[in-house]
Amino acid sequence: MSLGERLNKLIKERGITKYKLAKDLDVPPSTVRSWINYNINPREPRIEKLAKYFGVHPAWLRYKDEEYSPKLKEGSIRSAEKIKQFAEEYPECLPYLEEVIELFINEYKKASAGTLSKLAQKKKSKES
Repeated sequence: MSLGERLNKLIKERGITKYKLAKDLDVPPSTVRSWINYNINPREPRIEKLAKYFGVHPAWLRYKDEEYSPKLKEGSIRSAEKIKQFAEEYPECLPYLEEVIELFINEYKKASAGTLSKLAQKKKSKES
């Protein structure tokens, strides 16, 4: 289910119009239509507002595929056990847990890549 389909589902469930949603979020109605009809994803601040407006978790709105499930790398037993414990204690959070982990991993990779790139540049400049 796409983000647009999820939004459309929420609109129908809440019994509101797309126009009302647009007015409440202070965006043009054409923007809401593009999110729903053309699967144009809103930027992060809008996703946060949409999630708050509908009372859902932002990760739920971001999902592209219900079957999405990132795999933990082998050797991350300690992390896997902590995640399993958390999931058992807070089962209502389970649908969002994988998305949060994936977002964290992606942000970590970006930060690491930037740091490694800067270190390599420093090393080159010192060698010159």
